Amino acid sequence: MKKNNYYLHIFSAWNREIITSLVIVLCLVLFILFPVAGAAQNFTRSIFFLVVVPILYIKFILRKSLTDFGFSLKNKKEGLYWGGGMLLVSLLAAFLLIKFTGFKNNYAIPAYALNNFWLFLAYELIFVNIFFVLQEFFFKGFILFSFFERAGWWSVAISSGIFLLVLAFTGSFVWQLVPMIILSITGSIVAYKSRSWIYSYLMGLLFLLLTDAYLISIIK
Repeated sequence: MKKNNYYLHIFSAWNREIITSLVIVLCLVLFILFPVAGAAQNFTRSIFFLVVVPILYIKFILRKSLTDFGFSLKNKKEGLYWGGGMLLVSLLAAFLLIKFTGFKNNYAIPAYALNNFWLFLAYELIFVNIFFVLQEFFFKGFILFSFFERAGWWSVAISSGIFLLVLAFTGSFVWQLVPMIILSITGSIVAYKSRSWIYSYLMGLLFLLLTDAYLISIIK
């Protein structure tokens, strides 16, 4: 009887986190397994399961504001400080990978973006950016801030760990995703310290732009 009371106490103390964890798992399972045909359906699936469902859950089940989940720019000092610091760390990690591993030879950039600056910007700011912002909202907004109050710094490990588990489960550990793997850690730190996934997103987008631009310069 005492054991049952113990489990009931744990559930009552962590009920929000437990239910949110189930929602996170459901979103990821449906995102991975729901059948789609073509880029348009893939994009729609990503928006629905990574953005729409979490927002509906936050607004109507948790009855919280999106600012509680990092949709804010109010902590400018922390955002700029940690964003700048983690950008340097991310760039250093990328440089070491380019210098000492096969990253440079296995990381693909579309041919049209290699020879035309405007097409390069379009590729980065439209194609890469769209899927990146969806990923940032889900992992560094919804997931990280779901555990922020209870888990503290562990929310950083939870956010990046779940992202890596998704890659492992889907067999997506490829060189092309190495920059995203770096950002899963450094970006989560930025989001945690600034209380905003927006600063993490801005830092990450700049990192992707600079990394791809550097790779193009040495490839050519």
